[in-house]
Amino acid sequence: MKWAKTAAAALALLAGLLAADLLAQTPQQRDQLLEQSGFLMRSADTPQKVARMGRLPPLQFLARNSPHGRYYLFADPKLCVCVFVGTEQALNNYKSQVLQVPANELAPTQNAPPGPRNPFVEVHEVGEDVFGDPVDEDILEYRF
Repeated sequence: MKWAKTAAAALALLAGLLAADLLAQTPQQRDQLLEQSGFLMRSADTPQKVARMGRLPPLQFLARNSPHGRYYLFADPKLCVCVFVGTEQALNNYKSQVLQVPANELAPTQNAPPGPRNPFVEVHEVGEDVFGDPVDEDILEYRF
């Protein structure tokens, strides 16, 4: 019985250390990993694009559906002033790297395993009203 408590404490400590390591990822590393995983970086280089980006919560994955399929957005308004846009495969590639789990073992909307929370792999569902009406050269759209 005592060994079970010791094992549980050791697992909790290990989970905490892993979470601390994941969260220690610098913003530059995160943005590079998003691109390496297959996300497209779209710069918010006009006032209209900055306004569109401002509709998104920063540093969170958002799921969006289009007539062509499901895709994911990640806004970084501070470092790159951009929105990363990617497919389910890009999201799985990113999560695979961050969580150290093979991509083929992850469901597209699967969040981090139980344990300390890692906000950089959670996917949030939002209503289409968050995005407003599409505009020309919309940085929030993904064309397959």
